[in-house]
Amino acid sequence: MAGGKACLPVGCLMGSSESDRCIKGFQLSFLSAFVATPLGPVARYLFFLMALAFMIKGRLWGGIGSGIPRYVGWSVRGLLVMGVLSEMANFIGFDEAVKGYSLILEAVLGAFMGLVYMSRPGVGALRRFRFACLLALLIVSVGAVAYVAGVGPWIGLFDGKGMVYYGTLGQMLMPMFLAEAVMARNMMDGALDLVLVVVCGLCAVLSRSSVAMLGALFGCGMVVLSVLFMGRGRIRARLLLLLGGISFVLISGVVLFPSARSAVFREFTQLSALKRWDMKAFTTHRSTIWAISWDLLKQRPLWGWGLGRFDRVYVMCRDVESLGAWRSANPTGGPSHAHSDPLDLAVSVGFSGFLFYGGIVLGILRMCFGAVRRYGLRHPLALGVLGAMGGLVLSGWASGLIVSGRSTSGMFAWALAGIAAGLHCRVGRRALG
Repeated sequence: MAGGKACLPVGCLMGSSESDRCIKGFQLSFLSAFVATPLGPVARYLFFLMALAFMIKGRLWGGIGSGIPRYVGWSVRGLLVMGVLSEMANFIGFDEAVKGYSLILEAVLGAFMGLVYMSRPGVGALRRFRFACLLALLIVSVGAVAYVAGVGPWIGLFDGKGMVYYGTLGQMLMPMFLAEAVMARNMMDGALDLVLVVVCGLCAVLSRSSVAMLGALFGCGMVVLSVLFMGRGRIRARLLLLLGGISFVLISGVVLFPSARSAVFREFTQLSALKRWDMKAFTTHRSTIWAISWDLLKQRPLWGWGLGRFDRVYVMCRDVESLGAWRSANPTGGPSHAHSDPLDLAVSVGFSGFLFYGGIVLGILRMCFGAVRRYGLRHPLALGVLGAMGGLVLSGWASGLIVSGRSTSGMFAWALAGIAAGLHCRVGRRALG
């Protein structure tokens, strides 16, 4: 920001002790919202609002984000403006408008808080973020174990939406822990990271989500290729040994656990649909939803149909064949969203949603690559975030994580996007803590 108090150091705006309390309160609340995501919306919203209050009270946004590409900022502002215009054009009630607009507002605020967290880390903030990742993984792992053992569901955590938690968090953390394992300073740390990689992989498998498995593999592939390209001798050998160990343990887990085995066989059955060129079976009817979404977009290319209303407006589709195919496969209800981040935004706010989504995603990936080029293999976080973000973007194209998935996985994706941007902005200013 140009001029004004917002550009002054936080400590100049208030007493240093009060500033420190705001920073610590914000960090604790933000990480608590991250950890509480699998526990449901009540706990997540409570900590989310607390983090927002600490951030506003301390004006913690001052002087951050200077390294973010300008087109990312304009894309975010454009998305926020189009969200307002879309809700006005499709107004059916104040409550409905607020509920719909909160989908993108919450996503933007979540990512912005991730940027603030990484830009003002303080002593031990990165260790606390890693600890928060471990706690969230522990929660979803309990759900995965309960599913395998057949003792769930209870408290609504391990059924339905809970399965999505396994996949999203597993695919996000798997490349991050793989990067840590490759660059571990001692054998004990490397062994622990290896176990965590395996746990993340099993979570992705047990989620029964094809896109989660694909996202995890793609993210880890980005880490592997980066290490092979930038690494030398010993680190390449360590990577190959780790990949062998991870593959052996994952295959053993799939063989030993019937639930994991059935999930893998289900994926092979789904892949076999490609031989018949049966895209409906291969995509589990996502291709049908995409066809419906494309028809809806063509009907209202300027303002869209409003945010969070896909399950009600899909019946307006004029593609009789696609609509009939969906109703034949799912006679009890409609799709909750477009099952694709760019399509979801485009149907919601118009064709400009494609452009804004592309600007945001390209900018985030550019910042991830920039951080990796700058840090190289000196710090695993830069490499891990690159793989995690790449996997989430890929899976978001076929599932919907950023906006429509807020109730099941949103905070994970938002926080990671903000942390990726914050990591890029810190390059050249501070060493990673």
